Amino acid sequence: MTKDAGRGSAPNLLDTLEAQLHEAQRMDALGRLAAGIAHDFNNVLTVVQSSAETILGTIDDADSVRTEAESILEAARQGSSLASQLVMFAQRETPLARRLDLNDVVRDTARMVRRVLDRRITLDLRLDPAGACVCLNRSQVEQIVMNLLLNARDAMQGVPGSITISTCMRPAATRLRIRDTGAGMTEEIRRRIFEPFFTTKAAAGGTGLGLSTVHAIVATVGGTIEIESTPGAGSVFELRFPPCPEDQPAGRTSDSLRSEPM
Repeated sequence: MTKDAGRGSAPNLLDTLEAQLHEAQRMDALGRLAAGIAHDFNNVLTVVQSSAETILGTIDDADSVRTEAESILEAARQGSSLASQLVMFAQRETPLARRLDLNDVVRDTARMVRRVLDRRITLDLRLDPAGACVCLNRSQVEQIVMNLLLNARDAMQGVPGSITISTCMRPAATRLRIRDTGAGMTEEIRRRIFEPFFTTKAAAGGTGLGLSTVHAIVATVGGTIEIESTPGAGSVFELRFPPCPEDQPAGRTSDSLRSEPM
């Protein structure tokens, strides 16, 4: 390297570092703004959700309004989940972890997602009858399961097929696997799916935050995600969580641990 080349490299490096600093500051400001908006938006959704639940509590199953009220409630819950994702990206704090039964969260979330699935899509739960323990905040687990299920639904592209959710607990790790018979992914897309704001959906079809949220939560607890996918042959997401300490405080658990199709 010549002396002139050596002198020229320093300004280039400084320019690069300065640009990275400005970008980091810009992203931090955007994160704080997003968190503030998400917080206020979530307050509005809480009122919507509460009103929908009140309506559902005053009408019977045969009432023609019930379907509309359930749709409002589902939309409010999904909006609240998105708001939580934005807050999580902006905040540095890690939510308090609890010892949870993954089967319990899968059942509750699958029951909610079932309402927004095409009737031609079969949702099958194959849960470990011995339970499946993870150490996470319940809202984090709900976000993981919800985002993976909705991603699998979107991969079906409106055609008949199936989504299978399975859990398995072993001494070394607790496994959550979600398999769909959807469109599958190319290698290029598979490499980018955990990037924030990356999406293959139309402008109004997705934010690109769902799978990046899943990746961030799993990484926080030292877990791993493996993906198998081939165009036209569906996808498999397999998450592995480290063992949960026995002395970890327990959260809400399930009364029943049986496998159940939906």
